[in-house]
Amino acid sequence: MKLGTTPFSARGNVLWSDKTSAIIPELSVDVPIANRTNAYLTGGYSFVEKDGSPTPIGNKDSVVLGAGVESEVANNFLVYTNAKVGIGAYQNSDTPAVSINGGLGYRFK
Repeated sequence: MKLGTTPFSARGNVLWSDKTSAIIPELSVDVPIANRTNAYLTGGYSFVEKDGSPTPIGNKDSVVLGAGVESEVANNFLVYTNAKVGIGAYQNSDTPAVSINGGLGYRFK
């Protein structure tokens, strides 16, 4: 959701596995790169529903940074791809989690 006339947006993601899911609210800085197409950088926090169970972005709550591209293909409907890095997202390890995603989205105005 675009935050007024600023280049900032509020975003949300849910990444899941067969064990549990991670809910990731984020803020982004959006940069127009073509007609109806934006690049964006995000920062947020991953809330793993069941700590210790694997998700595509780690197995514990963590800070998440990301970057992506989105393009509006129909009124308020987007296709997107992004990469996310969970900082300290694994229990008992400093290794970051990396997730590459794509999908369809809806823009709330």
